[in-house]
Amino acid sequence: MSPEDLLENSKKDKSLTPLQERFIKSGLKSLNDEEIFELLFSQHHRHGQRRKLAKECARQFGNLRGLLSASAQELREFGICDKCIFNIKILDPFRQLSL
Repeated sequence: MSPEDLLENSKKDKSLTPLQERFIKSGLKSLNDEEIFELLFSQHHRHGQRRKLAKECARQFGNLRGLLSASAQELREFGICDKCIFNIKILDPFRQLSL
């Protein structure tokens, strides 16, 4: 499915958040670190909760590389669920790239 198809389907069933739609349209470079954190949390945390977590993580870890470097225990202490921690740890090998 192309990004255009995904966006079109989302308009019909409202399955994507505006932040997710922006990511699909414009890519990761269009988001600041806090928005990237919120995007990572979007599948498993409610809207208000994920925004609060994103702000706290931005203060604590600074940027995406810092978040990816955090231990599972550190992330759990912030209230990040294990499913999100799993997704974050999948991305860990990419922190060596320019993020």
